[in-house]
Amino acid sequence: MLREPRLRAAYVVRHFWDAMDFRDSVRARDPDFLEQHFVDFVSLFPHADTSALAPAVDTLMCRAGQDAAAFRLVAEIAEKYLYEAASPLRDEAYYGLFLDALVASPALGTYEKLRYAAQSEAVRKNRPGMPAADFAFVDRRGVRQTLYDLSGDRLLVIFYDPECGHCLETMAALRRSPAIARQVSTGALAVLALFADGEEAVWLRTPPALPQEWTDGLDATGIQERGLYLLSELPALYLLDCHRRVLLKEPAPEALMRALE
Repeated sequence: MLREPRLRAAYVVRHFWDAMDFRDSVRARDPDFLEQHFVDFVSLFPHADTSALAPAVDTLMCRAGQDAAAFRLVAEIAEKYLYEAASPLRDEAYYGLFLDALVASPALGTYEKLRYAAQSEAVRKNRPGMPAADFAFVDRRGVRQTLYDLSGDRLLVIFYDPECGHCLETMAALRRSPAIARQVSTGALAVLALFADGEEAVWLRTPPALPQEWTDGLDATGIQERGLYLLSELPALYLLDCHRRVLLKEPAPEALMRALE
């Protein structure tokens, strides 16, 4: 009876775990078994009607709650695949569904819920489609500007630490990208590298090697203190459109360069 692909996928998502007995500790506590089926489960999400996703996640977490160890294992797997930066399945919107279920679940204590509540706050800030939170910064010339002052049809913001080796390696890779160089040269893309959490003396002492077309700035707003951006790790990349709405939130560098190409 379900002829539309999205309705079919929604049906499968809602009933995916029907045959899983989480009281069977041999399977319910088997990381390999659960990971494989979890990946199959969330791989259906893009194809299903969105209204089916939250109930499907609630059903999974409710069933998993029959065994405390299995419940925590599912939570770990969800974080690994949907929240960790290196995961090819990373999707904060999907992870937010699990966070809602985790924060509301009686299977977790208050202390455990605090961590997931903090993650929930992080994934809901500056999501794709939302206007990026504005902030002020000072550039290398000593000029004070704001995020929304910068020109360019699109804006790439790189939150970095000048003493972070991984940050410098990532920025060097982005600097070598032909797509980024081409778009910066035509004015289609502006790049802001921002030291968002540190001392001015460190920033002045250790300037990174950046193209002259890029803007290198020091936070003048207190981004971290005010919670404007909750940066899980550095470097953190944001791609914004001409209206400074978020297009990509913390993508892997490879994903960013594919999108720009």
